[in-house]
Amino acid sequence: MKFNITDLKSIETVAINFSKEIKPEIQIGLIGELGAGKTTFTSYLLKALGYEENISSPSYALCNEYQLSNFIIEHWDLYRLGGVPEELLEPPNSKTCRIIEWADKFEEIQNFLDLTISFTCNYDTNDRDLFINKK
Repeated sequence: MKFNITDLKSIETVAINFSKEIKPEIQIGLIGELGAGKTTFTSYLLKALGYEENISSPSYALCNEYQLSNFIIEHWDLYRLGGVPEELLEPPNSKTCRIIEWADKFEEIQNFLDLTISFTCNYDTNDRDLFINKK
């Protein structure tokens, strides 16, 4: 599936629709260049799932956890890492869903739903395309 993202409302709409697919034991790999909207998408996704507190980028913390009513979301950011964390070599447990920014840095990470947020050619309007690929 491909979505053209023209503004923050577009990202929010895709995240709301995609939130219906979120459940424990899945991994979502967010792939895209710096500033593409990976953390913004995650923020809208968590809000759509009912999380009401502040959501921050795990760039320096490596992983932020968000407790929902019936499962946990782990939000990982692998941008600064030179090696894959061991936790990501195993699938998430039955009470956890993982969202992994920069999942494509390490081929050892497998079995994830791939969301690619990429800039289109029109940098004047800052449009983006968001692709959802089930691996």
